[in-house]
Amino acid sequence: MLDYTTYWYLLPLGILIATLYNSTGISGANFWIPVFILLMKVSLLVGFWLSLVAMLFGSIGGLIGHSRQGTIVYHLVKKYLLVTIPFAIIGACSIEYINANWLLLIFGIFASLYGLVLLLKTTLLTTSANITASNDGKIQYPQGALGGFLVGLVSVGLGPLILSGNIHHRRVQHHAQAIGTTVIIVFVSSFSAVLCRLTPSFTSALQANTDTILSMFIYVIPGVLIGGQIGPIIAKRLNLKAMRIYVSVLLLLVGSLMFVRFFGA
Repeated sequence: MLDYTTYWYLLPLGILIATLYNSTGISGANFWIPVFILLMKVSLLVGFWLSLVAMLFGSIGGLIGHSRQGTIVYHLVKKYLLVTIPFAIIGACSIEYINANWLLLIFGIFASLYGLVLLLKTTLLTTSANITASNDGKIQYPQGALGGFLVGLVSVGLGPLILSGNIHHRRVQHHAQAIGTTVIIVFVSSFSAVLCRLTPSFTSALQANTDTILSMFIYVIPGVLIGGQIGPIIAKRLNLKAMRIYVSVLLLLVGSLMFVRFFGA
């Protein structure tokens, strides 16, 4: 039986996370993973999968919003998907051979390192809110491949690895375009990973928690759809340097929480 009252707070939380994701290009799974694993107390593998699903719904709203704002460069999307999709599938298939607790540690390390690097780059280097000069037309295929693999394995990693390259690509005239482009690349790659994780054993684990999952998602889905509309608007108006500092601090916090969970397991 569905519980219509317990998880009401996931509605405003979903709006917040999806707004953050769609205004920065940093995967919402970074923030959904601690919500499902630490707050909702679901198993690690189910928590990683649910974070991808929640992020996908937020991306749907974001894709609509970014399309309206004209902030998607489809040329870059097509190029990156050539490598991100197959590597996301490889990462998803690798989960069967890795202990779930080690996945938690990998995620914590990634979130902490990326948050630290982002913070140092932002505070030590001058970052313009708008892109006034484009650097090159290179597609960062190695970063796309590694990011796709990480998405399949631990639900995150692709956005941070390709966002910087998208920002400096000659086809991108404003950082909002880089964010919108990154959002759709992460969306399609993550969708591939979600489907590949649906093995018979994993499907059984989902079925055992069907009522709880549905009770949560009746609030998660509308929340992330709303946030997906707000994020693209903010992306066009937000100061890029301030946004990066804010996101880096959040990622450091998330990484720290994962370390506490891992060593306390």
